[in-house]
Amino acid sequence: MIEAERRRELNLIVTDLAEELDVPASKYEDANKRYKAVGEWLNDDDSELAQYDPIIYAQGSFALGTAVKPMGDEDYDVDVVCLLGLSTRDITQEQLKSIVGRRLKAHRTYAQMLDPREGGRRCWTLKYADESRFHLDILPAIPDDHEWLIAFGVPEKLAQHAICITDQKTWDICDDWPKSNPQGYAEWFREQMRVVYEKAAYYRGPERAQGCSRHSRLHGAYSFATSYSTTQKTPRCPVQRR
Repeated sequence: MIEAERRRELNLIVTDLAEELDVPASKYEDANKRYKAVGEWLNDDDSELAQYDPIIYAQGSFALGTAVKPMGDEDYDVDVVCLLGLSTRDITQEQLKSIVGRRLKAHRTYAQMLDPREGGRRCWTLKYADESRFHLDILPAIPDDHEWLIAFGVPEKLAQHAICITDQKTWDICDDWPKSNPQGYAEWFREQMRVVYEKAAYYRGPERAQGCSRHSRLHGAYSFATSYSTTQKTPRCPVQRR
């Protein structure tokens, strides 16, 4: 009896903590709107990047539906990939980082939002100065030869999304490109969490979600995690390396 009461109290504590850390569904919708707007600018017909058929997609905790409320004065961190149809034979890491930055600086508003102005180690960061408390990290990338992932036993349907990214600290001293696979990992993660996402999909209707904050948040995570910009083509693993 005492043990059962302790379990009930612990469940209440964990539930309260989860509610405190949970990101409202409205934040997912806001993040989705902002990253798609940036994606449309990067992929606009008059963009320097348009010739490389850019694909803009979400990665990280917002894409996985695992984001938590930031502590104190910290921002919500939204991560996106800007994938260009180039190879390591066509372009250097520095050039890739530069052309994405030039396009962002060509936008009157985004140019003022870049923090820092010269870009970070791997990403370009847009810091939103309004009450939303967002910053958007844009990661320049190109497709990777994914055979090395298949050699590690990663299924091809996940390995095919592997990418090469940039690293400002090493591009002058090392010819090897850093490698990652956020979209392959996201697909693997969603498969592991399929039951949770199916529940979120069930509650997509606002009349069902109304009055149920937990399911409303699940819906927000589901919508963001399964959305891609209009530049989506064939989808791009749980493995990454330098």
